[in-house]
Amino acid sequence: MVSETAQTFSRVRSDFQNTSDRFVFTAVRNSFPQYAQLYFTRLEIMRGRVREQALQKWGRDIPIRTLSELTKDEPCIIIGTAYKEMELKPSVLKDLSENLDIATQPILPRYAGDHDTLLLEEETQRIVLVGNIDMREIVTGVTVAIMGTENEDGEFVVKDHCFAGMPPQPEYPTINTDCYIAFLSGLNLGGDVSSLATLDLCIESLTGQFGTAVQQKKMSKVTALVLAGNHIAPVKRDTDVSDQKTRYLTRHSSAGSIDGMQALDGVLMQLVACMNVFLMPGANDPGNYMLPQQSLHPCMLPLSNKSTGLRLVTNPFEAEFNGVKFLGTSGQNIGDIYKNCHIDEPLTAMEKTLTWTHIAPTAPDTLACYPFTDVDPFILEATPHVYFAGNQGAAGYRLVKGPTGQTVLLLSVPDFSKVPTLMLVNLKNLEVERITFKDAI
Repeated sequence: MVSETAQTFSRVRSDFQNTSDRFVFTAVRNSFPQYAQLYFTRLEIMRGRVREQALQKWGRDIPIRTLSELTKDEPCIIIGTAYKEMELKPSVLKDLSENLDIATQPILPRYAGDHDTLLLEEETQRIVLVGNIDMREIVTGVTVAIMGTENEDGEFVVKDHCFAGMPPQPEYPTINTDCYIAFLSGLNLGGDVSSLATLDLCIESLTGQFGTAVQQKKMSKVTALVLAGNHIAPVKRDTDVSDQKTRYLTRHSSAGSIDGMQALDGVLMQLVACMNVFLMPGANDPGNYMLPQQSLHPCMLPLSNKSTGLRLVTNPFEAEFNGVKFLGTSGQNIGDIYKNCHIDEPLTAMEKTLTWTHIAPTAPDTLACYPFTDVDPFILEATPHVYFAGNQGAAGYRLVKGPTGQTVLLLSVPDFSKVPTLMLVNLKNLEVERITFKDAI
């Protein structure tokens, strides 16, 4: 990199290890199993962890019962999977009615309401929960321990509850020099929402073609860029049959997704020449829709894929940079949590998933995922040092502490097409810097 004062800066390099193996499909996929098995597997894995937390919190004097063993008015602990009955949740009947020209209920930004019912499920039974538990801050799919009693109406009166909590965290490495990991998401190329001028400015800043000597020196310490999904603009579907064009009239038209991928390939060509770029798929991108999303096919990026700097990765994505453990998604899990409860702050929802020990609890209920039968890859085995979510409404970060000394940096990466902000995380001390390009053009 050369600045206007003819100073030369060398790009800082870092060691990295992709640890996303559990999100990669290595065998032939079978989509026929029922989703109930995923809940059973999750409960089987999580039951022991939640039980341990319950014993630490309430002691061993209160018995742990299954739902079939409950006796009215006996104080006890039950462990199971939370389930919320929500009147506003979409159903398959709604999808069918669209094809039958039946008036449908409008799609709502949030399914949770004031008249929802919270239940606890085991493998064979379920029971309604009432009492001291805030239904507004819990979602379907969370494994929870409940302490209370069964009343005369067959409901379980909650006195207290607990979750599995943050799992152990690897020791943070000693890093003596500044070294940054950059984050972007929501480029939305190929559509009306693209912010090409601000994106060009961001690319020039990252590659050292823009800025003062001080700014260029900082950018030379950016060792990797993570692009967290939604690289191309969403395809707008025309649901009005009368306005749809005959197929032969659109034969030679160019799809926005093709233009978007070509633009993305051009953007990546500039970036991979300078640094490692980790490209995660998102909800808008041409890949599988269900989580975990597999890496984009290299044939869609014929130019940039020739460089060794391009790393096509999964969503969720987990890796270690200089020994610092990163875990993140393109934001679908956090967006779906927003729909299923009354948590408005993305960082708060991310912190909840750490406490729940599960990064996508609403899958497969309202968040599409593969029907796993013997594993649940979304369960946290170790607490990351940095936990990020892309395509959020605002740029934000928060440092949270766990009960046994864990320290996690939560990172909300904004939709760049709406909030043109580059986020930098310093591996040396987990300090975060936000660089906004909106006012720079």
